[in-house]
Amino acid sequence: GPMTGIANYNRRAFFEAAQTITDKTCLVPVHTAWMCIGYDYETYMDMSLDLLELCEFVTTLPGWEDSIGAQREILFAQKNGIPHVELGELFVQFPKYDY
Repeated sequence: GPMTGIANYNRRAFFEAAQTITDKTCLVPVHTAWMCIGYDYETYMDMSLDLLELCEFVTTLPGWEDSIGAQREILFAQKNGIPHVELGELFVQFPKYDY
C-alpha cells in the first residue's frame, strides 16, 4: 500500500490490515510498517523486496496503484512468480478454522 506522503507513512492501515488478516485467516502477515524511520527510500525498498522473497503471495491495500513503491513490489512479485491475491479474497481462500 501507499506510504510516502501519508501521515505516519500510513502505518495505521498496514497494522489494521495485518490484524484483520490475523483475525480472519490462518495466515501470518508480513508488512513493512514496523520498519524504523530514518533510512533512505531505496534502503526501504531493498528491505521490502527482501521480505517479499520470503512470501507465498502478496496482497495490497487500497491506493496501491498510485504508489510507486507498491507498484515496484507487485512487479517484483510478478517477475518472481509470487501471486497477487486481493485482500478480500484472502478471507475466502484462507479462512480461519476453529479447532
